[in-house]
Amino acid sequence: GRVTLKEATRTNRGSGTRLKINEECSFPKNFESFLQVSQNKNDFNEYLSKKFIDMDSDNQILVYIYKENILTLHPEIIASNTDIDINRCQSEEADQRLVCLTLHCLSTPFFFKQIVINTIDTDVLILLIANFLTHLRNNSGISVYVKMIRSGVYHDLRVMILELDHSICEALPFFYEFSSCDTVPNFFSKGKCEIWDIWMEDRS
Repeated sequence: GRVTLKEATRTNRGSGTRLKINEECSFPKNFESFLQVSQNKNDFNEYLSKKFIDMDSDNQILVYIYKENILTLHPEIIASNTDIDINRCQSEEADQRLVCLTLHCLSTPFFFKQIVINTIDTDVLILLIANFLTHLRNNSGISVYVKMIRSGVYHDLRVMILELDHSICEALPFFYEFSSCDTVPNFFSKGKCEIWDIWMEDRS
């Protein structure tokens, strides 16, 4: 069958050690070897999702999505939104799945008025700006903020879109694909800032 880039990357990592994830499991000393086994990551994600749900409190409602399951201590959220389709996004890329789920929340009549995405990946910010432009044009009443974890800076997508030229926003999906192409030797390890600066300089 067809092999995805993700599958090829996992194959190139080699083989690691299979671990059983539970309360008594020690954190792996060799995390690279741990990640070489796809099932280790799957089990670890499932374990963390279930543990984070226990942190639910009166001040926040936590909803986690793991594979085909929606995990929450508030089933009324799911019951009141029966059109949720968590299988809509089939991408293996975490940034694309996060953006897909965010866009689905924007089109679903949830009770919240704002969404905050925490990420270390600028790809998430780039894709959200490009896709949120449509919702802004449709006068969506939901505000979306992206918090860059490393800097602690919050970005308001509405403000960013207003500050950027709409032609730039519409071209961001291409910029995302172009600057993320690590399989091309000339692009390997090239940061997005360098490519962005060249793009902006060319526009001026």
